[in-house]
Amino acid sequence: MSGAKNCPETPRQRMIGMMYLVLTAMLALNVSSEILNGFGLVDSSLRNTIASSDVRSRDMYQDFQIMYEKNPAKVKEWLDKATEGQKKSNELDSFIKNFKYEILKISDGKKADKEAINIINKENIDAPGEYALTKGNGRKLREKIDEYREFLITATAGNEAKQDMYRTMFETGDRKWETRLFESMPVSAAITILTKYQSDIRSAEAETVQYLKSMTDFDDFRVNKVQAFVVP
Repeated sequence: MSGAKNCPETPRQRMIGMMYLVLTAMLALNVSSEILNGFGLVDSSLRNTIASSDVRSRDMYQDFQIMYEKNPAKVKEWLDKATEGQKKSNELDSFIKNFKYEILKISDGKKADKEAINIINKENIDAPGEYALTKGNGRKLREKIDEYREFLITATAGNEAKQDMYRTMFETGDRKWETRLFESMPVSAAITILTKYQSDIRSAEAETVQYLKSMTDFDDFRVNKVQAFVVP
């Protein structure tokens, strides 16, 4: 039984990734604060990617449900795994959404945007570190990402390409992972980093649902008996 083929990054995803790397490099060189506005553009593109992944996943969940109604015995095991993946994806996405809001509450006070779209103090380099490092929430985020990664790897057992993809997408490295992401990091950049993880979560969810859906062999025709007929 073979799994679904690994889907490579789209040109749009590669472009967003390159923009993110360039902006991060320029930020490290202490380029003018106008660069921070560039993170807003990347963040917006990532949000569009998330929306596309959500549509893709929603369609596959609907197909999955129809398949289950037609053949529960064959589909239930895989649908249950997909449903569990959906739950874990939603939980981690919600955690990150709140993580962003808490950072903005420190930097923007009562004017903090709950959706983390309109950022007032983009250049603030204290708020991300305070929430993630001083308050210990960065460690909690790393642990949740690690747990999510291991779930994806287990769910796609038998497909090494997807497992390697998940290891790369959700690599957290050593225990200084959160320090590298949030210490002295401007709010605008930190929010974009977190949105990128949300985008990766939705992309990984869609990939996993596609894989589990393919494992049902719903449209297979199995031959277990051959009988000859004489046809005049």
